[in-house]
Amino acid sequence: MNEKLSVKTCGKLSLYFGIEQGTQEWLELRDGKITCSNAKTLLYRGKNACLDANKRAVGRLRPNGNIYAERGHVVENEAKIAFNDILAEQGLRILDCTFVTNSDYPEAGYSPDGLIVDMNDDDPCEFFPLEVKAYNDYVERNGEQVYVGKHTKAVEDFKNVPMDAYYQMQMEMLMVDAPMVFLLLANPDCDDPTKKVKLWEVKRDELVIERLKELLSPEN
Repeated sequence: MNEKLSVKTCGKLSLYFGIEQGTQEWLELRDGKITCSNAKTLLYRGKNACLDANKRAVGRLRPNGNIYAERGHVVENEAKIAFNDILAEQGLRILDCTFVTNSDYPEAGYSPDGLIVDMNDDDPCEFFPLEVKAYNDYVERNGEQVYVGKHTKAVEDFKNVPMDAYYQMQMEMLMVDAPMVFLLLANPDCDDPTKKVKLWEVKRDELVIERLKELLSPEN
């Protein structure tokens, strides 16, 4: 095990701490696992496509990502800091966690954007998962900025949240046996200042979760 890592056991869950997400070390930790960001691929193309995707990610040259990914990391971190201040007023905080595994699904893993825990619990095993998305409203096409409204549309109606994110959150709830996920949407560049940030409470979709269970079963 990487000497930077520490592991906490919570029943069937193993929570890993100590490595920053997005680094080469984190990519290597995910190698050999079907991760929640692969949930749509798992549903449509199966296990091997997910494992191949994470295997390819390990071999990419540093840094991983592009200008949109880098912008997303910055916005997501700023949104988490602001949301953490709001949570503190309610006696809660965001716990950063590198990776989570569940013994029921040995081929799977989850990299949470954060775990919402009690402020006064120094060694928490009870939490709600947090997912943060920093979608763009404008993209560059043929050298021009084109409005697509990806963030704004998702703020206005949860049905506009991309399906890959929807499936991802369902797998996150499966991995940690959670009744819900908090989805924090953030875009400081949104044209409408009242829609720069939105918090959705996402509930379990048992039909999707049952299918994910089947696909992640060690027997399959």
